[in-house]
Amino acid sequence: MCVIKTKCAAALSAVMTISFLLFAAIAFYTVSGGAEAINARLSLAVYSFSMDKPALTELCKIISNIGYFYFYLPFCAVLLILPKLTKATRAIGNSGVPMAMVMTAVSLSNHVLKQIFKIPRPDEAYHLVEASGYGFPSGHSSAAAAFAAVIIYSVFFGALSSRGRLFKNAASAAAVSFALSVGLSRIYLGVHSVTDVSAGFAWGAFTAAVCLIFFGNRDKELKNY
Repeated sequence: MCVIKTKCAAALSAVMTISFLLFAAIAFYTVSGGAEAINARLSLAVYSFSMDKPALTELCKIISNIGYFYFYLPFCAVLLILPKLTKATRAIGNSGVPMAMVMTAVSLSNHVLKQIFKIPRPDEAYHLVEASGYGFPSGHSSAAAAFAAVIIYSVFFGALSSRGRLFKNAASAAAVSFALSVGLSRIYLGVHSVTDVSAGFAWGAFTAAVCLIFFGNRDKELKNY
């Protein structure tokens, strides 16, 4: 990855600030009880919608399973190994360090936030899959948003920035679609509320931006990793 540039730093700083403020606003709204009624209504509406859609339910289960943290572990491992193989895979592999850093940070911080807020999941009557623990913020959504953020960073400012505009746009669209699919699948399956998922997206973007700013400042040392 190239040394972080002013444009990249500005973009990351903007993402960090906006996502943190958004997370804080959602958290305040949720803790104050403002989201309770609308979350309950939406959970009931989604549950009713899912009743006669077994195919969609199975698809959401698959997407949800992909969104677990252990899905990202082999992905990070591959990215860390690639630079050691051939010159052709070196650029892609150089995404491994920030990816591993971001995914570890978002997983640990999300666990801490769940213990701080202690906000329960939607009523178990709406659950279409098993889920335990607290719901806010959604760990699946945080991880998916952070993952997407690293992909977008890599194609526009990092290891893959030399690729063409079509590739950049396609990769970014795919990353965002993946993150949205994971978050929506958790709402559909009844194990997270809209505020859980929204806060998860915001926290994932914030964590990724913080880690990428740190990584960018040290990139000169790591580019030959």
